[in-house]
Amino acid sequence: MPDSSATLTKSTHSQRDLLHGIVLAGMVVIGSLIPLIFNHNFYFYADSAEGAYGQWYELGTQLRSGVWPLMNPSAWMAGNYAAEGQWGLWNPIVLLIGVIVSMAGNALVVTTLVKIFFLVVGATGLYALSRSFGAHARWAFVAGLAGPFAGFTLFMDASSWVTNEMVWAFSAWTFWALRRFLVDHKSIFPAVVTGYLLVTVGYLEGTIILVLFYCALLIDAIVRKNWRTIRRTLLIGVIHGLFAVTVYLPGVLSASVTQRSNQISNDGFMVLTGSGLATSTIGFATPALKGWWGDFTMLPLLYIAWFLPLVFLISGHRAKLMVTRLSPLLIFGLLVLARATAPAQVGPIRFPVRVTPWLAMVAIVAVIVLFDRARSKRPGGPRLAAMLVFVVFGSWLAFSATPNSISYPSAVVHVIAYVVALWFIWWWCRNQSNATTPRTTDRARHLVLPLVTVLVCGLVLVLQARTFAPLVNSRSDYPAEAAVYREPLPEGQGDGVIVGDPLATNASFWGETNFGNSWYLDNVKVQNVYTPVGFQNYASDLCLLYDGRSCTGLLDHLFSLDPTSGRPLVDLLSIDTVQAVASPELTIDQLKARPVPHGWRLAQVGQHTVTWVRLDPGTPAGEAAWSSPDVTITQGGNNNLTSTVHVDAVGPQGGDIVFSRLAWPGYRADNASLNDPYRGYLLSVHVTAADIGKDVTVSFRPPGWNIEIAAFGSGWALAAVAMITVALRQKRAVRRSPHA
Repeated sequence: MPDSSATLTKSTHSQRDLLHGIVLAGMVVIGSLIPLIFNHNFYFYADSAEGAYGQWYELGTQLRSGVWPLMNPSAWMAGNYAAEGQWGLWNPIVLLIGVIVSMAGNALVVTTLVKIFFLVVGATGLYALSRSFGAHARWAFVAGLAGPFAGFTLFMDASSWVTNEMVWAFSAWTFWALRRFLVDHKSIFPAVVTGYLLVTVGYLEGTIILVLFYCALLIDAIVRKNWRTIRRTLLIGVIHGLFAVTVYLPGVLSASVTQRSNQISNDGFMVLTGSGLATSTIGFATPALKGWWGDFTMLPLLYIAWFLPLVFLISGHRAKLMVTRLSPLLIFGLLVLARATAPAQVGPIRFPVRVTPWLAMVAIVAVIVLFDRARSKRPGGPRLAAMLVFVVFGSWLAFSATPNSISYPSAVVHVIAYVVALWFIWWWCRNQSNATTPRTTDRARHLVLPLVTVLVCGLVLVLQARTFAPLVNSRSDYPAEAAVYREPLPEGQGDGVIVGDPLATNASFWGETNFGNSWYLDNVKVQNVYTPVGFQNYASDLCLLYDGRSCTGLLDHLFSLDPTSGRPLVDLLSIDTVQAVASPELTIDQLKARPVPHGWRLAQVGQHTVTWVRLDPGTPAGEAAWSSPDVTITQGGNNNLTSTVHVDAVGPQGGDIVFSRLAWPGYRADNASLNDPYRGYLLSVHVTAADIGKDVTVSFRPPGWNIEIAAFGSGWALAAVAMITVALRQKRAVRRSPHA
C-alpha cells in the first residue's frame, strides 16, 4: 500500500506552494503598479511602443481575418515575418496576445497588462525554481518577488524589450521543468511545453540562454559521470533543438539578403562592466554601461538585489552539502557571465548585457537557497563587518560613477536601510539559533527574516520608481488610444511610403503621421514599419532605416525614372500614397511649394507633413508592376504568399515580368524561371514564347519550409514517444516496488 502520510505531506506542500504562488502573483502585480504612479507610460516605452504593440496588433488582425501571416508584401523589408522569427508565429501565448491587442481600444493599457502578466509568470517560475533547489517556501517567495524587480528586468525589459522579458519569464519555468524531469524523474511534458514556449517566442537571446543551461546540465552530469542524466538531457535538448530549427531556419537561410552583420567586434556597447557588477546590490547605482545614453546608464540597470551581501553569513562547511544541488545553476551562471562580457557584436548577436536578467536569476536563487539552508548558526562580528564593507564599497562606486546625477536623499535612505536590515539579520541569526519556542511561535520566528527581506525589497522598489521611473520616457511620447494611430492618412489609399524622419520635427506629430509599427493600425498599407532584419539592397536604394525613417532625398528618388523600364519608382513599388515629413533640410513651406507630380493630387497639408495621393490607384503591392515591352500580361489572383498573371503575348526573345515584391529567398515560379532581382531587390521572372496562354504564378514559402515542418512534427512526435516511454517505465517501477 502507498504511504498515506507521505501522500498527505505531498498534498499539503502542493497546497502551500499554490497559496504562496497566488499571494506572490498578487504582490508582483501590486509592485508592478508602483512605477505607474510616477510615470503612467512606464511600460509603453521605446521598442514596446515602436515595435511590439503594432506587431501584436497586426498579428491579431491577420489571425482574426483567417490568415496566419508568414509574409506581408506590403510591409516590404519588414514583411518577412517567418525570417524575423520574433513575431512568435508558432507560440500560442503570443498569438493570443495578438488577438487581444487587436481588439483593445487602449494601446497603453493593453501593453501594460501584457508586461505585468509576464512579470508574474517569471516571478512564480522563480519561486518554483527556488523550491526545486531546496529553498523553503518562505524564502522561495523572496526569490520570486526579487526577480521581476531586478534593474534590467524592470527598467529595460519590462519597459521596452518585451521579448527579452517574455523569454526570461518562460525560462524560469523551463529550468524548473528540466530539473523536475532530470533530477526528480517526473514527466517530460512540462519541460517540453515550457521549452517550446521559450523557443517559439523567436527571440534568439532566449534560445541562447536555453542552450547555455543545457551546457551547464551536461557539464555537471559529465563530471559526475551520470550517464542517465546525460541521455535524458540530450533527449529533451534534441526536442527543443527541432523546435528551434522550425523558428530560426528561415532567418538563417534568408541572411544573405538582409542587413544582419557577420562581423565580430567590440566597441564596449552594451557590454557588462566589472564596476557595474560590483554595484549590483546598490539600488541607486547608475554605473558604467555604454549604450544609447552615453558611457553611464541613467537607470539602475545592473541592480540585482539588496540582499546579496547575505552570502557572507553562509557557512562554508554547510554550503558544501548544497553543491550537488546548486552546481548546474552555478555553472550556468558562469556561462551567462561569459556571455554578458562577450564582444559587443558576434555576427547578428548584439548587446551582450541583455543576459543580465539571468545573472540576476542565478545570484538571487543561489543566495536565497544557501542562506536558507546553509547560513551560519552563530555568525561572528567579522561576517557583519564584511557585509557592511560590501555595502559601503558598492555605494562609493555608485557615487564615483555618476556623482552629479545621484538623488542623495534616496541614496541615504538606501544605505541606512541596507545597514539596519543587514545588522538585524546578523543579530537575529546570532541570537535565535538556539532558541527553544513553541511550535506556533517557532513558525512565526522563521518568518521574521523573510519578512524583513521583503520589506526592504519593497522600499528599494518605491525609491527606484520615484527616482527613475520618470526618466523612462519614449522619444516620441506615444499616445494611449489606438484610434490616434488611424488618423494620419484619411485621404490616403492603397500602399504608401513616408519620406523623412518624424522624430526630427522635435514636436508632437501624432494625428499627422505615425512612427514604427504604429503604421499597422492605419488603413493605408505603409511600408515604413519596424524590422530587426531588413533587406539590404532595398534599404540602400530607398535610404530606409530599420525603424522606418528615411532620407529626405527619397521624395525625388521615388519619382525618378527607372532606366530600364522607364517607369517611376513609385510605380514599381505599387505606391499610391506618399507623405513627406518636414525637416531642417526640407521645410514645410518648401514641401507646400513643390509641384505635385503628374497623375497625383495634393490630399493633405499639415503642420509637419504634406501628403500626395495617386489619382488613379495602381495595383497593390505583390502584383506584377511591369513587364518587358514585348510581353503582354493580365493580372490574376494576388495574396500575401502568391501572385498570378496570365501571359497573353511574348516576343521571340522572351521577356521579363517584375513584381512589386521583395525577392526574398523562398520564392518559386510556375511556368516561368526566376531572374536575378530587378534593381537588386524586386522579384522578377523570365518568360518565353512557349509560355503564351499560361498562368505564371510566383509563390512564397519560407526557405527550408519542408525541413521546418518536418522538424516541428518530429519534435512533437519525439516528445510524445518520450512521454509514453517514461510513463510506462514509471508504471513498471511502481509495480516492482515492495510498497506497491
